[in-house]
Formats: sequence, C-alpha cells, structure tokens
Amino acid sequence: MTRGITSERDGFDRGRRVQPAAWLICLCDSYEEASQGQIPGRFFNFSKEKSQLTASGMYEVASFGCTSRGGCVSNTCQLHDTRNLIRQIRNQVLIASVGDAMKHAIVFGYGPGTGAALTAKLTAAGYTVTAISRSEPAELPSGATWLGADVRRPVEVHMAVDAAISEHGAPLKVFFNPVAVRQARGLDIDAGDIMDDLATSVAGAVNVIQAVVPQMRNIPDTSIVFTGGILSDNPHPMFTSVGVSKAALKNLVLAFAKELKATGIDIQLITVGGFIKPGTLLSPDAVAGRLFDAAHSKSQQPETLFDGH
Repeated sequence: MTRGITSERDGFDRGRRVQPAAWLICLCDSYEEASQGQIPGRFFNFSKEKSQLTASGMYEVASFGCTSRGGCVSNTCQLHDTRNLIRQIRNQVLIASVGDAMKHAIVFGYGPGTGAALTAKLTAAGYTVTAISRSEPAELPSGATWLGADVRRPVEVHMAVDAAISEHGAPLKVFFNPVAVRQARGLDIDAGDIMDDLATSVAGAVNVIQAVVPQMRNIPDTSIVFTGGILSDNPHPMFTSVGVSKAALKNLVLAFAKELKATGIDIQLITVGGFIKPGTLLSPDAVAGRLFDAAHSKSQQPETLFDGH
C-alpha cells in the first residue's frame, strides 16, 4: 500500500525556492486517488517548523513537490530532497496514527541462532519484525516476515527497507547481526577473502545505516544495535578475518554514534566477549536478550562488553 501525500500549497515551479508552511497528508492507496478526491484514509496537517501532526478533515487539490515530481532540477531549491522529506512525513503519520500498535523492528542477518532468538523476543514484546537475510529461513516466529537482501549490495538493502516500511511503517528498532565467520590463519588467508568479509560486516553496516536513518529521524525511542565481538580487541590467529572485520565495525559504529547523536537515534555496539554457543553463558538466547535490552535502554557509552553476566 502506497500512501498519497499532497501539499496544501500550490504553485511549486521547477527550481523555484519555495518553503511550504505545512503539508497535507492522507493514507490512501495512491497519489492518483488523493488527487482525484477519492479519500479512504485519514488526513493530517504536518507543520515542518513545529514537527507536529494534527488531524484534518479537509482536502485541497494541490501540487506535489516540484513539477518534475522527482525533485527540483536546482540544487538550491529547498525541496530538492523531496523523497526523503516525504518518507519522514509518512513515518510521522504512521507513528501518530497507530501508536504502539505499529511497533516495527528490522533484524538484519537473520539466522537460526541469535537472529531467531532475538526475533522471538521482539515478537513476544509486541513488535512486528522484518527479518532480512540472503537465504530464506526454514521457519520464522509468529509475527515476523522475511525479506531477502544481501547487505553488501546497497540497492537490495534500500529495496528491502522500503518494502518493510511500506508494509509496517518506520522501524523503531534495527539490529545488525551479519558476520562472515572464516577460520584461517593470516599467512594462509587470501586477501580477497578478507575484502569479502569486510564487505559483509563493514560495507554492509554502512548500507544499512544509510537506508534506515532517513526513515528513523525525529521518531522517539529509536535504536540501532550492532553485534560486535571480542576479537576486535583480542585477535585470534585462527580467526584473522573475523577480528579485522569486528575491529573495523567497532570503529565504524563509534564514528556513527558521534555523527548521529543529534538525530536522537541511539546507536549501540554490544561486544560479545567470546564465541556464541548454545548451553553456555554466551548462548544465542543470552546474547539476544542483551541486544534486546540495549535497544530499550540508552547507554552513556556506545559500546558495551557482554560476557554473559
């Protein structure tokens, strides 16, 4: 279901610098339905200056962004990045209109271990979960849906995020769990394999951040939690590539925590203090519980070590 969005002002000329005072938004099946006056959904007035939504029963035929529909041709136009603005407004509408009933979480790197345990905890807490991975899982907890995407490929990540948001609204919680576990000594491993592993753990994290952050801005209680590993600080010669990937991920997350501080999105890295193994203090269920807790409590420091206690 796509949602039509119209402005209550008219006359947006191509390249003209116009700053609308408010936007009129409806939840309907398409922009065409909105423009034709077929309005099955609710309306909201969105004040960009006040970042507030108020219900409205009125409808005016108005133009949408710039006349090019895809954004202004002039980079100086204040409506140049129309698409991201529209997404932010739509997300505000969804959160305001459905409240807690629309709790949405996205789990990247879903698998039968930590990903499955985390998804089960989220659905038990009332979240609708979108599980994203390269391979379709054999089963999912009730309340979860699966989308296929390779985090190394930005187009696939953006398409999956857009599809998840169209179905369930903007995510309140996002978890990044992908890792390539390659067992090899530094003298034996191929440099190309290390680059492939970095593409999963580091470039993949960049792709996810760039896809979800524009959708999560200005929404209260949003969090992005990354699964780190002790090999980032205590390398093991048999897992050289894993240690390199986790060290680079740690540096990346700490940098993003500083960069995104003003957005209100809480960025956390949970550094798992050993190998995740069923029946130990670092079981998938224990690690999933720590990731869940991190997403629901703000920490003074972006990195936390979890050793099972």
